[in-house]
Amino acid sequence: MQISSPVQNVTANADSSEVISAKLVKNQVIAQGQQALALIDSAAMPAQTQNRASSPTATLGNNIDVYV
Repeated sequence: MQISSPVQNVTANADSSEVISAKLVKNQVIAQGQQALALIDSAAMPAQTQNRASSPTATLGNNIDVYV
């Protein structure tokens, strides 16, 4: 026969809740660290590998129609 007091059960539940929340915090910190590293890696890419769609052309702005 095993007898346990309600105080011990409350303490055990509180301890397990703290462990669960600590694991969740750890996973969140790891995920944020990976996102930060990915952002740094993408910012460190050379200009040739980045999107060239926004590069200006030589004829952009050469012809402006002005009516007086």
